[in-house]
Amino acid sequence: MRRSAHQDKYRSYRSWGWQLALGAVLLWLVAHMVSGERGLFALAGWQGKIAAQEQALAELKTENADLRARIMRLRDPIDFDFLDERVRDVLGHVHRQERVILY
Repeated sequence: MRRSAHQDKYRSYRSWGWQLALGAVLLWLVAHMVSGERGLFALAGWQGKIAAQEQALAELKTENADLRARIMRLRDPIDFDFLDERVRDVLGHVHRQERVILY
């Protein structure tokens, strides 16, 4: 039995409709992949923020190492010169025979 022209036309519209719907979904997914909250444009922004945070982390590690070195100077064996310097800076302690010049 031969199909009518109407059935052939209906079948071509039906297959064309599915292709159009699938194309629209794929276009939507690609658009969100590029410009979405977690897309390629957002990735570039996040990489810049990561680089800035890594720089801040490196600075904090350097500061931490400096503070650890200063702490070790106040432990056994005690560095009395460093201890004297810290007492003078923090407490404002001065020996009787010393003269202080404020500027």
